[in-house]
Amino acid sequence: MDTLMWEAKAAEGRGAELLRWMLDEGVRAIADPRVRTEVFVAGDRVVVILVREGESDGAAEGAGEDTGAGAGAGAGAGAGGGAGAGGGAGEDAGAGAGVARRLPDPPEELIDRAPHAWPFTRVNLAP
Repeated sequence: MDTLMWEAKAAEGRGAELLRWMLDEGVRAIADPRVRTEVFVAGDRVVVILVREGESDGAAEGAGEDTGAGAGAGAGAGAGGGAGAGGGAGEDAGAGAGVARRLPDPPEELIDRAPHAWPFTRVNLAP
């Protein structure tokens, strides 16, 4: 896995606070120069994309890794790990070959439900 997409839905009227928390605390928890971090908003949702820079072409890399989003990791659905519920400070972004598999959970009062996370592996197209 070289890419993680993380999404949280803000509690009613708390979107700006959730975004500020993610910028101040969530993204800081990754703090790895090898990981490109992009943050997006759409209404009451905050989406974070983490991409490991310079990954090798390893479509099978990370297969079988635990890529759940946190404490509810076994509860993920669908191929590729699916969504899981929250889960603490997460793993070191430098651990293993992929990006951090978790972001810290936002304070409960800022979210409408537990964040969801989906791991992806980049597929390089042959020239």
